[in-house]
Amino acid sequence: MSMNKIDKHALARRFIELGVPEQEKFLSLLQAKGFSFERLPIVPAKECELSPLAPAQLRLWHIYQIDPDNSAYHMVGDFDINGALDHELFESALQQVLVQHQILRSYFVSKDDVTWLKLDPAPIVPLEVQDWRLKSESELYSFCGKHAQKRFNLSYELPLRVALIQVEQQKWHLQLVMHHIVSDGWSIDIFVRDLVQAYRGVPLTALNIQYTDFSVWQTAMLRAGKAQQQLHYWKKKLGAMQPELLIAHDTSAKIHQLRLAGHCQYSLSTNRTAKISALALKQRITPSSLLLAVWQLTLAAYSGRNDISVGIPMANRDRAEVAEVIGFFVNTMVIHNQISPSNQAIDCLKLTHEAVLEAQEHQLLPFDQLVDGLGVSRNAGETPLFQVLFNHQQTSDASIELVSGVNIKSCDQKGRHALFDLALDIRESAQTPWELILTYAKDRFKVSTAEQLLSGFIKFLDEILAQPNILVGQLNLVNQQAIEQLNVFSTQEHTWVYQPLPLLIQQQAELRPDAIALVHGDERLSYQALDHQANQLSHYLIEQGVSADMPVGVAFERGNTMLVAMLAVLKAGGAFLPLDPAYPNERLSFMLEDSGVDLLLTDSTLTAQVPCPHGIKSVYLDQQMMGSYSTDTPDVEFHQQQLAYLIYTSGSTGKPKGVALTHAGLSMHVQTIGERYGMTPDDVELHFASISFDGAVERWAVPLAFGSRLVIRDQALWSAEKTCDVLVEEGVTIACFPPSYVGPLLDWINYSKPNLIVRSWTLGGEAFTRETYDRLQQVLKPQRIINGYGPTETVVTPMIWEAYAETELSSAYAPIGTAVGERRLYILDPQLNRVPLGMSGELYIGAEVGLARGYHGRADLTAERFLPDPYGAAGERMYRTGDLVRWRDDGVTTA
Repeated sequence: MSMNKIDKHALARRFIELGVPEQEKFLSLLQAKGFSFERLPIVPAKECELSPLAPAQLRLWHIYQIDPDNSAYHMVGDFDINGALDHELFESALQQVLVQHQILRSYFVSKDDVTWLKLDPAPIVPLEVQDWRLKSESELYSFCGKHAQKRFNLSYELPLRVALIQVEQQKWHLQLVMHHIVSDGWSIDIFVRDLVQAYRGVPLTALNIQYTDFSVWQTAMLRAGKAQQQLHYWKKKLGAMQPELLIAHDTSAKIHQLRLAGHCQYSLSTNRTAKISALALKQRITPSSLLLAVWQLTLAAYSGRNDISVGIPMANRDRAEVAEVIGFFVNTMVIHNQISPSNQAIDCLKLTHEAVLEAQEHQLLPFDQLVDGLGVSRNAGETPLFQVLFNHQQTSDASIELVSGVNIKSCDQKGRHALFDLALDIRESAQTPWELILTYAKDRFKVSTAEQLLSGFIKFLDEILAQPNILVGQLNLVNQQAIEQLNVFSTQEHTWVYQPLPLLIQQQAELRPDAIALVHGDERLSYQALDHQANQLSHYLIEQGVSADMPVGVAFERGNTMLVAMLAVLKAGGAFLPLDPAYPNERLSFMLEDSGVDLLLTDSTLTAQVPCPHGIKSVYLDQQMMGSYSTDTPDVEFHQQQLAYLIYTSGSTGKPKGVALTHAGLSMHVQTIGERYGMTPDDVELHFASISFDGAVERWAVPLAFGSRLVIRDQALWSAEKTCDVLVEEGVTIACFPPSYVGPLLDWINYSKPNLIVRSWTLGGEAFTRETYDRLQQVLKPQRIINGYGPTETVVTPMIWEAYAETELSSAYAPIGTAVGERRLYILDPQLNRVPLGMSGELYIGAEVGLARGYHGRADLTAERFLPDPYGAAGERMYRTGDLVRWRDDGVTTA
C-alpha cells in the first residue's frame, strides 16, 4: 500500500490518542510495513484543560523553580517605531497576536506534583506605556534593563511583557520580553511579523497546530523509541565524559549560573562575505558550516587541544507545521571534531559540514535529555558537554512599514547575561555587513582574552579564504603587530662583556684583597686568600693533567674548601662536577661514572659517603700540602664554548642527566643576574642550597663576581631559629630559600621579631603559592621578593619575577617573570607557532649563549630537547622546557 493512499492526518490522530505501550506497537507496525511515522503530519491533540510541558520546557521549569529571578532566560526584542502610532490599533494588534499563540497566554500550574500548562481564556496584553519625552537616553536604557530583567511569576502571570515608551513626539521604543520557556529567537520574529500584519488590519491566518500540539507529538515520538535511537547516535559521537575546560578561565571567580556578559564585535567587509559565500558554494557546504569550522580551528589553536566540542543552537523547525508557531523549539546540539595539524583546512570545513548535517538529523532529542542519557554530571555554572557556543543567524536591519508613515526597526542589542562561557554570534544581513559578536562571561574572562579569540578567528578566516588548502598546523593566531609586541617581551635590556668567571672573581680580589669573601662558622676567607688558595690548587690540578673540557669531581661538606676547589678547577681550565656528600651513594656513583671524570677532589673523612669507582683518582685535600705551589694565576685561556661545569638534573623522570654548561653562558648569566639583583660589595648573601643543585652555582658565583660576602651554611640543614640568628649576626642582605623552607622560617620571624636587614628575598627551585607570597609580604614587609625560574639546561635562572610592596598577586602561583640577560623567550603551540598574549603554550628559551651544550654523552636526548630556533639566526638553537605558560599583558610570563 502506498503512503499517498493513506489518510495521514487520521493515522497521526490515531497515534496521538493511544497510550504509550500502544504507541510503541503502532510505530513497530508502521516500520514493518515500510512506513516512517516522521512523514506523518503533526496534528492537533485532544483539547484538555491542562496540557503537558514539552521535554525542553521541563528543564527550564526546574531552573525557574530554583532561581526564579534569573533573567538570563528572558528573550528580549527591542525595536524603534517612527511615525504617528495609533495606540488603540497597536494594542488591538498585540491582543490578536496573544490570541493567535496559545503558549503566550498560558500559566504553569501544578497538580498532583506534575506541572501543566493552563490556558487563559480571556487574556489581557501585559502592556506598559510610558512617556519619556523629557528623560535622557541613559534613563531609557536603565528602564529597559529593569523591564527586561523583571521576574516572571509564571504560575499566575503571562510569560510575556510589552513596554511601549514614547521618546519623542513621533518616536517610540518597543520592548518585548518573553520567558525562554515559551519562546526562542525565531519566535520573536514571528511575533513581530504577526504584529505588523494585525496592525495593518489583515486577519491572522489560523494556525493548524499550537505549541502544545507539537509538545504532545514530540513527547510521543521520544517515548516510542526515537529518544533511544538518537541517544545511541550521540553516545557514539560524544562519549559519556564531560570534556575538560577548553579555554581556561582568567580568574578564579566563584562559579555560578548567572554570568554577566561582555561583548567584542567586528564587522566583516562585503569583500570577505563574498569570498565566504564563494568558497562555501565551491565546496558545497554552507557559509554557516564554513564559519563554524574556522571557529573550531581557532579554539583548537588557542587551547592547544585537538578534540573540540562546540554547541550550536538548532532551530528544530524543519517541520512545516511549526514554522509559524511561537514556542520553545530551539535545541542545542554539540558539534565535535578532531583537529589534526597535518590536515588541510579545507578538509576540516567539509568534516564540520558533515557533522552539522548529522546533528540536524538527530536534533529531536532535547539537549537536557541527551545530557541525562549520557550520564554526564552537571556542575554549577558549567555547561555540560561544551563550553563554547556558535550561532549563525540571518537578520534584517531594514525598517518594516506598519502603515504608511509608520515604520518599525529592530535595534542592535546584546544580552546582559552570558548563558555560556563564550559564544560567537554571526549575524548575517543582506542590507549591512555581517556582524561578529563574541559574548563572554566577564567574571571568568578578561576582555583581552575575548579580543584575542575574535582576532584569531578573523586571521584564520582570512588565511583559509586565501589558501583553502593550507595545513592546519601552518595557521597562526598571531598577526604582525602582535609579533612585534611579543618580540619586545621576549628579551630584556642587559649589559655584559665576556669575561670568564675566574677573571671576574680575580678582579674583585685585586680591587679589595682584604675584604671578606667567604664565611663558614668561625672561618673567614678574604678575597686575596680565596684567590691565592684557588691558584695554588689550580697549579696542582694542571700538574695532574687537568685541561680544557675535562670534568673534575668536587665532593666536600659545605664550607670554604668546597668553593675554593670549584674555583680552582675553573682556573685550571677544567669543568667542575659538584657532588653533595648527603646524596645517596648510588646516585653519586652514577654521576661519577657517567661523567667520565678521572679525578675526584674530596676529603678523607668522606670516604664512606662518597664512593670512588674504579679508575678514578681521589685527591684528599685535607692531606695535601699546597703551600709549595705558586699563588700566581695560572696561564690558562678560556674559550667561550669551553666547558665550565657539569651538573646533573634530579632524575625525577628517569636516570639523572648530565648537563654541560659553557664559560660564555656562565659569564653572561652571572653578570646579568647580578645586574638584575643590583649586587654590590656591600651585600652579604647566605648560601643555602645543596651544592649539587644548579641554583647553588648562581648563588656563589654572583656574589663573588660582584665583591659581596658569602655566608655558607653547614652541611646539616639549619633550624629556622639558627638561620634567623645568622641572618642577623652576619647582616645578610640577600637571602635565597626553597619555598618549602620559608613557612617555618616565617613562623619563627613572626614570633621572635628579629632585626633583619635583608633587602631581597628569593624563592626558587619550585613554584610558590599566593598564600606564601601574601605571608612573605605580611611578615617580612620586604623591599623585594624574587621568584627564580629556570631549567638547568638554560643556565640556572634564565627568568625571574620581581615583586615589591605594592605588587599584587592575583594568580594561584607566582609568575615566572621576564628574561634575564641575553635570552629570548618564546611561547609556542605544538607546531612551533607563536601564540598570542594570554594564550597558554609551551615555553622555549633561545639565544645560543644561554644554552647548555647539551646532555653529556646523550646526543639523542640533546637533539630532542635542543631544537633549531626558527626565529633566531641560522644555526641557533632553542631549549624546549616542557612547561605550559602564557604571556600577561605586561609582558610577564606566568604558568
